[in-house]
Amino acid sequence: MKKCFAPLLLLLSYIYIGVSWCYQKLHDWHILPQASFDKPIINIGNLAMGGTGKTPHVIWLAQWLAQSNIATAIVSRGHGRKTKSVIWLDQKSTATQVGDEPILLQQYLPNTPIIVARKRAVGIRLALAKRPQTKVILLDDALQHWGVVASLPVLLTTFDRPFFSDHVVPFGYLRAKKSDYKRAKIILITKCPATISLAQKQAYITAIKPTVGQQVFFSYYQYQLPYALFDQQKKANWQQLRAASLLVVTAIATTDYLQQHVQEQHPKATFLPFGDHHFFGASDLRRIQQQHPNGTVLVTEKDATKLRPHQELIQQLGLIIYCLPIQVQIAFEEEEILKKILLKAIL
Repeated sequence: MKKCFAPLLLLLSYIYIGVSWCYQKLHDWHILPQASFDKPIINIGNLAMGGTGKTPHVIWLAQWLAQSNIATAIVSRGHGRKTKSVIWLDQKSTATQVGDEPILLQQYLPNTPIIVARKRAVGIRLALAKRPQTKVILLDDALQHWGVVASLPVLLTTFDRPFFSDHVVPFGYLRAKKSDYKRAKIILITKCPATISLAQKQAYITAIKPTVGQQVFFSYYQYQLPYALFDQQKKANWQQLRAASLLVVTAIATTDYLQQHVQEQHPKATFLPFGDHHFFGASDLRRIQQQHPNGTVLVTEKDATKLRPHQELIQQLGLIIYCLPIQVQIAFEEEEILKKILLKAIL
């Protein structure tokens, strides 16, 4: 079917590229506002529509900055939220108000200011006004946000669908032209196999054709032990999970990487996908219970942020839900090299 409409889709892709180019130039020519700040701004984003692992990498970076005693604030748009105002997250914030990703960031970074703002410059000004000791700002998913000048753009692209072999929407999944990769100072190939070889590394670097000064790194996920949705201290190993039927419920952009890991551990697991950033309601929970009445449910930590507000109903339905945490690992023992580059840009 796609082949039949390929010429039309390709034409629409060129129109999309033209519109986005004009939008970028309106900022470059200062017709639309473009803010710059005297603080280092690390912009973590992608060229694709989603699913490259931005949030886990923001967590990895922010945790390291916190451990290094570098005061950090995170500004996010808050994709999928039901509000439009600028919000400084606190303990009462919900995924409905601020989005699922900021709530997950808060879970891992309780002492790091997190602000959601459609106009990132407004969020940055708020962060600096309330926390003048802030040394660095992290922008979550703002590579196509031209309203702020970033000192260190970081581009994430997945191992299975790298930007250099993709196309602009609607012909492909890119939301910006391929050549925009040149703006990044660091390129991270994410969701790599843990066994990625040196030959594969070199093949990707050759395909990317890094510009002068551009650095390419590779990362993969290390999955941790699942823990109970309402009790993080209660963990389950895969031997225990294999003793029961398992339903994996997701509302994320891409599930291939997760599905491969789960099926390696539990070959008979079944999957129930929802749309990215889907907010679970009572009907969804009843559907899960009817489809999987006596088994265990496994969810991502991002999706868990939208399930916890339904604690009473989940317990009434007798649903046993575990969360699967992940941890970013930098491949080829290059983590320290990456950190040195980041420190040089920050300090």
